[in-house]
Amino acid sequence: MILSLVIGIFTVRYLGPGNYGVISYIESFVMFFTAVSTLGLNAIIIKEFVSNEKQQGKLLGTALILRIVVGCISSILLILIIFLTGEGDKELIIVACIQSLIIPFQAFELINFWFQSKMNSKKAVIAQVYSYIILIVYKTFILITGKSILWFAFSTTLDIGLAGLMLFIAYVKNEGPKLEFSLFTAKKLLSQSYHFIFSSMLVVIYAQTDKIMIKYFMDVYSVGIYSAALKITIMWSFIPYAIIDSARPLIMSAKEVNTESYEKKLIQLYAVIIWLSILYGIFVCFFAKNIILILYGNEYIGATSALQILVWYTAASFIGSIKNIWLICENKIKFEKYFALMGVICNIMLNLILIPYLGIVGAAIASLGTQFVTNIFAPLLFPETRGHTKLVLEGLFLKRILWN
Repeated sequence: MILSLVIGIFTVRYLGPGNYGVISYIESFVMFFTAVSTLGLNAIIIKEFVSNEKQQGKLLGTALILRIVVGCISSILLILIIFLTGEGDKELIIVACIQSLIIPFQAFELINFWFQSKMNSKKAVIAQVYSYIILIVYKTFILITGKSILWFAFSTTLDIGLAGLMLFIAYVKNEGPKLEFSLFTAKKLLSQSYHFIFSSMLVVIYAQTDKIMIKYFMDVYSVGIYSAALKITIMWSFIPYAIIDSARPLIMSAKEVNTESYEKKLIQLYAVIIWLSILYGIFVCFFAKNIILILYGNEYIGATSALQILVWYTAASFIGSIKNIWLICENKIKFEKYFALMGVICNIMLNLILIPYLGIVGAAIASLGTQFVTNIFAPLLFPETRGHTKLVLEGLFLKRILWN
């Protein structure tokens, strides 16, 4: 992981804000279409694996086929959009073609969820280590030999493709259930996940609108500066996401047994994630300029102020990930699309107002405000979901952990 971060830093320095901005801009579209192609299945599949152990092969096989098919269609649409809006920029179009392959490859992450449901994430991690080693060798090679931006664009595609292949091999070696496709199962899965399809699209819209609008109001160079700041804020995100992924099946299982234990586990998870985020945020705010100079050099010094704001945006996004666990357990997933819609409206309005005057700092403020609205304020508007914000506050103030 540390080696990957180091190579990532050298990649950003090598590409410079302009080329890095091109890749980041295309990645915004990839993220949107990836959200569409997940079909909301990521949010419900672990619960289905846990609740229907004898149907796991049919569940996984059906979900894989659905995501691969929709992923291929999404890739074609992405390329078409960039072709029509790219103003004849051949490099931009080629980068889009290369990175569009990420979308169908992402389907194989479903196998990782199967391992998680079995409390056997170790198998998935071992499989991904092999792909990680190959990727590190590839990235080191293109850095040393000074390859073009196209080689770097392919590295992300290679990463996702190899990870998917290794997960599939691990599944076969561990004698996972025979994969089957069932139209009935497909309808059942989609009937539960459709709330998340729309909400996932909305979430990615407000998560990626900033980069697209920065390019529209400013330029690709500014996208690169902004993306560099964002990259620093998520450098440590593998830690909170690993904690959340490990806690998810435990929380879902506890919900089936004991309400008090279930809520306490949620509060403990919120407390750990929130306080880790606060500590990281304080550190980054104090040393933002030095961090940028050390990691990326003078070319990216303009990212300092944006970094000091964005570090809190990513902290709030972790709360959103836990919120989705709560919504699933409480059978209140229909509210997610309302929260996400509020987020999109808030984000677009704030970006339209702030970017022309404040540049990338305005985009950072818009992103932070959107996360607060979506994950803290919006649930308070509905009586059925106010319990989520209550649990967040209990986690923040360590209630039911250090005191009652």
